[in-house]
Amino acid sequence: MIWELPGLRVGHWSDHAARTGCTVVTCDVPAVASGEVRGSAPATREFSLLDPMASVQRIDAVVLSGGSAFGLAAADGVVQWCEAQGRGFPTRVGRVPIVVGLSLFDLGVGEPGVRPDAAAGRSACDAAPSEELGPLGAGVGCTVGSWRGTEHHVPGGLVGAIVRDGEVVVAALVACNPWGDVVGVGLHGEPPPPLPLPVADAE
Repeated sequence: MIWELPGLRVGHWSDHAARTGCTVVTCDVPAVASGEVRGSAPATREFSLLDPMASVQRIDAVVLSGGSAFGLAAADGVVQWCEAQGRGFPTRVGRVPIVVGLSLFDLGVGEPGVRPDAAAGRSACDAAPSEELGPLGAGVGCTVGSWRGTEHHVPGGLVGAIVRDGEVVVAALVACNPWGDVVGVGLHGEPPPPLPLPVADAE
């Protein structure tokens, strides 16, 4: 998984009662990063720095959080943590930590007034390293299949994968929170179970 890549550490803060949380990936050495936004309602912080034309070429951390746009505040705590560690982009007045934040919408599944904040982001950094996946961190409030209605969706969560081909290693960490369904081949090659269709009310 992604924590198998040298220099990357993963930490989580979870509030299972409120069904929200955040996950932080920190880089021991600033990492070259790039990204692309797909979808019509992104909740991001510092994402424009991932443009290859940006003057800042490397990042110190990535934050995945619940709480929609409110949850972007978790990155503030990660910036504080990085500053305390002496990390960041060097400027003439000191280092400025480069932390990219991405938030997902989980306000409808738990307590919408509870969102990851700066303290949550810093706690996630302190909790690293973790080698867990599932309903924790940013995955706590994730759901799958919400297009069917909230009474039909199923839990999502943090998922990951790693593929090696000689010296090339590709790893992924995803907070799986799609409006649609997840289809494809199961972990051991078996087909996924059939998805139930919503039943219309009889008149």
